[in-house]
Amino acid sequence: MLKKVRPQTYIFLGTALLLYFLLAYLFQAPLLNNGDYHRITKQLVQIPAYLSIDQVCFPIHSDAFFIPSSLANLVFEINVALVAIVSQTCWSLQSYFLMLAAMYCFGLYRCFLCKLSPSTLLGLFLAPLFFSPFLNSLYEEGLVLTLLPWVVLSIDRLRNKGKVLGFTIASSFLILTKTQVVLLVPAMLYAILVYGRATKLSTLKIITVCAILVLAVTGSFYQKQNQKDGQANAYNRLFNGLGWSMQAVHTWPANQFSERLKYFSSYQTKLQEITKHDELVPNLNLWGTSFWPNGLELLTSKNDTRWQNIEEQLQLKSLVKFLYQHPHALTQYLQNGVLVFISSNYAFGVLQKAGPSKISAVLEAINYYSLQGAIWIYVLLLLYLCIMRKGFGRILGVIILMVTPFAVLIGDGFFEFEKHLMPYFLTLPLLLLFIPPKRRL
Repeated sequence: MLKKVRPQTYIFLGTALLLYFLLAYLFQAPLLNNGDYHRITKQLVQIPAYLSIDQVCFPIHSDAFFIPSSLANLVFEINVALVAIVSQTCWSLQSYFLMLAAMYCFGLYRCFLCKLSPSTLLGLFLAPLFFSPFLNSLYEEGLVLTLLPWVVLSIDRLRNKGKVLGFTIASSFLILTKTQVVLLVPAMLYAILVYGRATKLSTLKIITVCAILVLAVTGSFYQKQNQKDGQANAYNRLFNGLGWSMQAVHTWPANQFSERLKYFSSYQTKLQEITKHDELVPNLNLWGTSFWPNGLELLTSKNDTRWQNIEEQLQLKSLVKFLYQHPHALTQYLQNGVLVFISSNYAFGVLQKAGPSKISAVLEAINYYSLQGAIWIYVLLLLYLCIMRKGFGRILGVIILMVTPFAVLIGDGFFEFEKHLMPYFLTLPLLLLFIPPKRRL
């Protein structure tokens, strides 16, 4: 199959990819995210949150090296250590970008040497055009993107040669990088069972790999709990997700988180009038609000009685109980989840901070228009899965796709809804590799 594609094609694509990474390095403004930044750096490098840090070098606190609690921590520490080894006393995000880009390109080179299918290679060539700004940030999605060629390569080794070690490591790393990826674990286990039988892997090997993946899932959730952001997520799940649903968020003249937040802030009194009869905590008017700033202010207000009253509502069972007792709210929750998912603009603002040059404007346009239509990636994937896959694998893939938007909604409400869907848009195409295609007639 690969022989039908001229080598010059891959040379051209490889050169184009390296050129694109070079342009992205020179012209895309580095970005930080408060949550990801604190989880990854652990104060090894102290940077003000929500700051664009282009051409800024920050002092390294070498005495603050820590035992990594996640893969993102580990990669960041390796990057800082390499910077320190070459006698640099300060760290800049450009070094992190170069490290991730090098890891991605080397992974893609390995995929080329192993003669993966042209369509798979083309997808890996194109992925950075959509998502490269994440490499120039401390968003964990950047590391998810970096791992993709290695995961794809490991799937190919499992499928064709029954090699399980690489698949186990790459899949576990992917799960430990971003907790949301646990949604793909059923498909990973399905791939092990199907391809394991096809290559006559021993039952012991199959069980071992499945057990390691399950441990990775456990570790991912343990890591998430240690981040101490459970209260924030629970608050947004309940008061923001359910509140905005009952306030008919899909009808608002806004299709991005920042726009929706601005609309809610402008019309908060009017919107909360709709939901005042369903208030869980009377007199606080919390429906539709998010943890920042509302929940955080309550948490730090030293009014223990009031916060304890709210904290009792933040468990997932409280959300389930409320939806059970208010069927109309459940209908609105599901309806708004679907409609906001379909209508959202995924070219969210944090990726649109390129410089004033013409080249940076072109890069920004590529990211903006490709991510704006990210929902079509999902729709095309769903159609392709239904047509080209069969049996239980197809059913499993469709279920995963259908659950995706609600996994985000139940996890974080509509708070940064688009951002939290990015790991899914990055990794869902792996379903086509996890699930075997129909046999040729």
